[in-house]
Amino acid sequence: MKYPEFKNNNTFSELHDGLNEIDLLRKFSSNLKTIHYLTTSHYADFNSLISEYILAGTKIFSMEFGIVSNIVEDEYTVLDVISPGNVLSPGDTFDLEGTYCREVVNSQKVIGLPHVGAIKEMRGHPVYQNMKLESYISAPIYKEDVIYGTLNFSSTEVREYGFSEYERELISMLAHSIGTYLSLRDKEEKLQSANKRIRTLTGYLAHDLRSPLGNIFSLAELLPEMTEEESIEMINEIKEISNKAMEIVNTVLEAAIIGEGKLSLDKRKYLLGDIISESINDFKTYSNNSNLSIEENIEEALVFIDKERIHQVFTNLLSNSLKYSKENSIIYISIINKEKGVEFSMKNSIKDNNKVNNIGRSSEEKSYGFGLEIVREILKLHSSELLIDIKDEEFTASFVLEY
Repeated sequence: MKYPEFKNNNTFSELHDGLNEIDLLRKFSSNLKTIHYLTTSHYADFNSLISEYILAGTKIFSMEFGIVSNIVEDEYTVLDVISPGNVLSPGDTFDLEGTYCREVVNSQKVIGLPHVGAIKEMRGHPVYQNMKLESYISAPIYKEDVIYGTLNFSSTEVREYGFSEYERELISMLAHSIGTYLSLRDKEEKLQSANKRIRTLTGYLAHDLRSPLGNIFSLAELLPEMTEEESIEMINEIKEISNKAMEIVNTVLEAAIIGEGKLSLDKRKYLLGDIISESINDFKTYSNNSNLSIEENIEEALVFIDKERIHQVFTNLLSNSLKYSKENSIIYISIINKEKGVEFSMKNSIKDNNKVNNIGRSSEEKSYGFGLEIVREILKLHSSELLIDIKDEEFTASFVLEY
């Protein structure tokens, strides 16, 4: 469709017989001051910002309706609106094809339609048929070079003189400012999330290194008083404790790398049962010493995964279960084929409900905390989610992997 041209500023001025050039310049200056105020003001949240922008825009463009929309694929959602008679409300959703904004998305530019009824292709449009909106000006809102939605203003009155080039620039400035705010908000949220993650991992590290470092210090103080044979034995013990401390550090670093999305997966088709069997075999000695038994209900399931990372998931979950299960209890492991994917679950009786309730929480972090943190991040990379359920003394961890 051929869209109407914006009037150049000189022509637009000449069309307004009732206003001389000085009056038009004054109006233009006033509008620029309004936009400057909007773009330099601090807003508590996004809703406050778009509300002010819409109100200012209806005055600047002399329009009845003002909307900020969010467009996801073919769905158009009204985020905020000024609408006579509350014909439209925030949260209303429409098919994009049923809105004037489809033209903005298709053209990816600012569009001004001064007289919709004069355009043959637009007369049958649902908005024109239902609301008789004759004039419309809209700009795309971009967030990180992708159309987030639109800022648009419309009226049942025809714009006799059309839209000017400076009006196109004004709505472009407003839309650009909204997009900039959205991008900055996303960056701030990511930064806050990263800071929270750093605090969490630091908490894990501080808690779990305290014990081994304290043991190393204590043992080192005893060395001068020991015989050579005792010293060798003590040094070996210090080495063992040091290795455990290094394992903790490596685990935290790995959690940080995974959480930052720097981990690349090597996904292939694997039988899930084979991987869980490997993890169980790794812990059989430990489970025998703790008088724990493992019962399996494993169905054959072929899934598209990174084998090493999913093995890591099973290992972390099984390690936690073995550490915190009651003595002489059973750990139940199942892999069941479901319609949407393979469901894995691990269930065990816990010996300290207060400890288990701290799993994954940000306060009083325990060593098993960042073990589950890693599990969550790996599953997220597999489009899955770790679900934790605690009832009385029974702890269940589960997730679903897509076929």
